[in-house]
Amino acid sequence: MHISTLKNIRRNLPIALLFSLYLLSSVQTQFVRISARTNVLLIEPNADSFVDNKNMIGDSRVNLNYGGQDKLDVYYWHTWAIVTEYRFTYLKFNLTDFPTALEIQTATLNLFTKYVSATMDISTHYCSDNSWAETEITWNNRPMETDESTDTLTVASVGWYTWDIKNDVIKALQSSEKFLTEVLKPDETGDLDVTVQFYPKEASEGFRPYLRISFNKIQPTIDFEPIGNKKLGETVRFYGSMNPAWSGINIFLTITDPEEDSIDLPATQTDENGDFYFDYTLNKKGYWKIKAISISDDFFESVTSSEISVPVDVDPFWDFIFKNWLLIVLVIIIVIIIWFLFLRD
Repeated sequence: MHISTLKNIRRNLPIALLFSLYLLSSVQTQFVRISARTNVLLIEPNADSFVDNKNMIGDSRVNLNYGGQDKLDVYYWHTWAIVTEYRFTYLKFNLTDFPTALEIQTATLNLFTKYVSATMDISTHYCSDNSWAETEITWNNRPMETDESTDTLTVASVGWYTWDIKNDVIKALQSSEKFLTEVLKPDETGDLDVTVQFYPKEASEGFRPYLRISFNKIQPTIDFEPIGNKKLGETVRFYGSMNPAWSGINIFLTITDPEEDSIDLPATQTDENGDFYFDYTLNKKGYWKIKAISISDDFFESVTSSEISVPVDVDPFWDFIFKNWLLIVLVIIIVIIIWFLFLRD
């Protein structure tokens, strides 16, 4: 081998070693995640009513409340010489239990007709004002809905009707209140007199209005704060966090001691910031292995964190060797290969 070639190899050897270290350091253990699957929840309204704009002498209904009745009216009446009369239905749903990060697949509003006098086109409209109460709402104090309809159906007979309101549900989940108000309005013009009545939330089971939401469960991650060398007998607080943040998620901590005995700690729960912690006394010298497991619920998949290692009364030199043994072995192999191929002669 030429002398100049050997000099080039020796000059570039540190660069090759550093590059090898970089490649190894970029390979990290990822969190274990369970594949998302579609789930469905059915939610009944926590308030519903209808309002009437009729305001004739001797028959004014604009200040009347119709909450708690056995029907929900959608009504349209118009003749060439008379002011149009309407009845709109209001429904409110509580979505506060839904995480904002939920991936909505479909969302539909479902109502069963009780009476249909004639065919009517009925549209759903989003309403961002959820301050109304079932026993107080009237035509004069009703919150205003959007002009643009979310979906429109032709109602012609008794049975179930389903409106697609996915975009409205997403808006509600992104709002600070997390309540959804939908308004059913007649989408008609011309000279007509038509009434459609729906069953309210007070109806028998199987006839009540409901919101059907299908969604993919959230695939969270769990991470721990770094922990350095600890003393024998020291009580350590292990801090962790779940992302996206959600309160009330059960977290279990599994600890493996230096003798490979496994200890499962009682569950704790995440706080409103998604944080949690465990306290444990490390009573053996050596390396302790720690991992956390969250339990699946209606909205979140279960997940296992990456494992962390906690040295207890371990010499810093041997701690470095333990944590970087794979890196050290790789460097030795690279040095041997380079020596064998280029430097042996």
